[in-house]
Amino acid sequence: MLALARLLASRLMIGGLAAGLLAQPALAQPTPADVLFDIISAKASDLAAAPYIAPANTLPAVFQGLDYDGYRKLRPLPETTAWGEAG
Repeated sequence: MLALARLLASRLMIGGLAAGLLAQPALAQPTPADVLFDIISAKASDLAAAPYIAPANTLPAVFQGLDYDGYRKLRPLPETTAWGEAG
């Protein structure tokens, strides 16, 4: 009985080690984070090399002269929100 338990334990250990080794990605294969970093870095380099283009001023006239304090005072109308005055 003890020999059978040792055999099962060794098989489980070998199976666990093999599964762990198989689950590891190949060392030469880049991870998705590495690929994403390369894509973002290339895009940032392209944008840095391009001349600056100012964004179009497409705000309605009522909002064009709005300063910081005025922007902070903006609130939705309670009757147009999903929760009404409760939200």
